Amino acid sequence: TIRCSYDGGVTWVVLVTANAPTSAAMASGGGIMMATLSFVDGSNEYLSTDAGRTWILAETMPGVLIFGAYYDSTASRFWICGKDADGSAAVWYAVYGSAWTKIIVAGDALSARSVLAVGDNIFIVVQISGAWSVFRNTVSGGGSIWPYVQLGSHDSWADFPCLAYWIGALRIAVGASLWSSIDLSSWANVQLPAAVRAFATDGKVVLAAVQDGSRIIYSRDQGTTWRLVRVSPE
Repeated sequence: TIRCSYDGGVTWVVLVTANAPTSAAMASGGGIMMATLSFVDGSNEYLSTDAGRTWILAETMPGVLIFGAYYDSTASRFWICGKDADGSAAVWYAVYGSAWTKIIVAGDALSARSVLAVGDNIFIVVQISGAWSVFRNTVSGGGSIWPYVQLGSHDSWADFPCLAYWIGALRIAVGASLWSSIDLSSWANVQLPAAVRAFATDGKVVLAAVQDGSRIIYSRDQGTTWRLVRVSPE
């Protein structure tokens, strides 16, 4: 189900419904909202150009499972990631949220679970042998080589790595450890008050959802220091 709020999250309107989807992903940018709903036999892609008030079925992708989506404002590209119909892990990109170009993820990854792109650079989260890792490549590289991203002394983790990008820096949170890089090669690390699973920012304040679902942390200095607050169930 795709829901949209026009009052800051107080109320939510159901816009698109489907029977028993296995996963959903959404991204927005350039005046376009893009959403995917995946089922056991493939995925449907929906587009909206009026802030989510109306949606069209833009494309069906038989046999493809989509797990993540992202809009790269630096290159005006939509990205999706998942498993292709042939069983290979893959990412796709498109300028207007349709007419996708595929990049195969070479190696032992069964699927790509999250994607983030900055210009020519692509970062994906994959699972191999029960552990999570981050791979990187370039659009110009075409998927032939996907090296691991090493953070500190590790390149695989039990916690799912959370990808984010704000104020010109890529961020990767693994549990309660947040890594940041401006040049996409050297990494600085800060410890968070709790393990997180998602980020959001308006450019001034950065919010992160804590894995237990009952708390959030926030930063007013772009991620240098963080405070923990509890979310009321009401």
